[in-house]
Amino acid sequence: MKKKYQNRLIAIVVMTMAAIYFFISLNPPLSVVGGHKKSANETWIEVKNEGWFSLKVDALYVNNKEVPAEASFLATDKFIPLKKQTIHSGEEKYIRIFYEVPLKRITVAYSFGGISFIRSFSIF
Repeated sequence: MKKKYQNRLIAIVVMTMAAIYFFISLNPPLSVVGGHKKSANETWIEVKNEGWFSLKVDALYVNNKEVPAEASFLATDKFIPLKKQTIHSGEEKYIRIFYEVPLKRITVAYSFGGISFIRSFSIF
């Protein structure tokens, strides 16, 4: 009898975790609030963490999964490298991206709640 309840509890936990993963996948916490092109080689985007937890940016790619020459967050008075930076819940950050050719698509790889995600945005 005890084994039966343990199996049910394990099944409920697994189904709950799967439901949370699918909910987050369908409603990703990272969104682009705005952005603009300063020049053909420099683009600014404003991203926002709309999730409940902090997220960590793992990588940023442009166009066909190419690594840009430079990608950085705007801090108070300087630019800090983008990789492994944290965006807290509800926080908005500006990202500056330099690349040799005009950008058409930006792909951000990040982890949220210990789960890795990839989100792509078309440049306006």
